[in-house]
Amino acid sequence: MNKLFLCPSCEKQVIVQEHHFGLQMRCPFCQQIFTTIQEPSSGTELDEIDANVYDWTTNVTGITHRNRRGMKRQLIASQCEVGEHIMFLFERGNPYDPYAIRVCRSNGEQLGYIPRNEAREMRLDGESGCRFDAYILQIMGGTVEKPNFGILLWIFQYESDDLSQIDQYIDQQLAEAEIIPLYRSSPIAIERNKPRFITIQRDEFGNLPPDVFSLDD
Repeated sequence: MNKLFLCPSCEKQVIVQEHHFGLQMRCPFCQQIFTTIQEPSSGTELDEIDANVYDWTTNVTGITHRNRRGMKRQLIASQCEVGEHIMFLFERGNPYDPYAIRVCRSNGEQLGYIPRNEAREMRLDGESGCRFDAYILQIMGGTVEKPNFGILLWIFQYESDDLSQIDQYIDQQLAEAEIIPLYRSSPIAIERNKPRFITIQRDEFGNLPPDVFSLDD
């Protein structure tokens, strides 16, 4: 059984496993030590949330190619940061993969694709109501020995509609991995507004690109 406890230093709620109740632990957010002897802050049991969140890591494919307008994906990858929130776009009419999912930064720049062997299941899960959050876990390359960049994603998949608890659960997983989540709406501004499942970059008139569709529409 897991419950939420309030860290007295940073006042953030921390997920604590039952066998740690009454013991000292380090807050994953502020790194301060506190004792879980107080009553849980909300009494919410999080086993169900834990069981309903599935996470895995995967590499972005096609990252050495150019985008349709000629921009090098390697150049885009060189500007990314660990912890950056990534959005997925379902691509219609891809001649190589009918289930293709674009991997994009929050400003719409495409880094590549989800591997084909994972894209089909993600598409079907998405159509059945699953949501996804993804973050850059690791950036490889960019060295003399290995000049090409590679990007490893950490993907969270869930079905719960309680987004506040899901956010808290994911944020703690990132904090325990010492990853600071960055939510970007432009290449400069960093904000705490995460784009949600299948967010589409629309033009100034609110129209979708012709080769992309959104399950939210």
